[in-house]
Amino acid sequence: MRTSKEKVPEGIPLEPYFGRKTPYFDRKSSQGLLWTFGLAWEKLNTKNSTLKTKQTSDKRKKRSRFRAMADLGILGPEHTYHDIARKRFLPHLSYKFFHSFEEIFKALKEGKIEKALVAVKNSTSGKVSNNPEQIRHHGFKIRDEFDMPIHLYLGSKSPNTIMDIKKIYSHPMAIKETRKFFSGYHHITFISSASTASAIHELKHSKEKTTAVISSREALEKNKLLIISEKIEDHANNSTTFCLIEI
Repeated sequence: MRTSKEKVPEGIPLEPYFGRKTPYFDRKSSQGLLWTFGLAWEKLNTKNSTLKTKQTSDKRKKRSRFRAMADLGILGPEHTYHDIARKRFLPHLSYKFFHSFEEIFKALKEGKIEKALVAVKNSTSGKVSNNPEQIRHHGFKIRDEFDMPIHLYLGSKSPNTIMDIKKIYSHPMAIKETRKFFSGYHHITFISSASTASAIHELKHSKEKTTAVISSREALEKNKLLIISEKIEDHANNSTTFCLIEI
């Protein structure tokens, strides 16, 4: 058996010895120096290969993150007044729907969206939720403001009249903005929803025929609901202010 200090016989190729933990020759010899150089080169290549793989992986993750990031976060689902405002004022931005304002603020803070469009006040019923306070609390910057006229419609799955309706679904702001209109209909129960569009989802899944919803014309028509009453907002100049915010 050849020991680690023995030299490799003439004519034996050196390649098989590269990478071995224990060489078959004296490291001080020319062959030993060549083996040492080969081992170092092999380690360097392995290190560079690992580094390149990690850099490629990081780049892919970064590209994936930017692809997944939407330009704008808004209150969903489709056909909410936030969605209508987006179409009117910011149609060029990619967007993502959220179930609540809290989710929007959290996503913006965590960098999952670049901007957000949130309602802050209504000309009839005042501030929307606690959005103005949340914007200040998180230190978000207001980049732009948009005022949009808000017209409200009463819709149902069945051909009801207002006297037939016993239950109405809608967002709390829409319920506030039609308080005078419904002041004479004490038999109606109002159910708060996350948004006017979400209210339609609840209506469509309700088995009761005497239910209705307060929403936009666009949302009612898109969901093939019957319009019972048009422009039922208490004030003809009813409008909502939306703020475009970012970190």
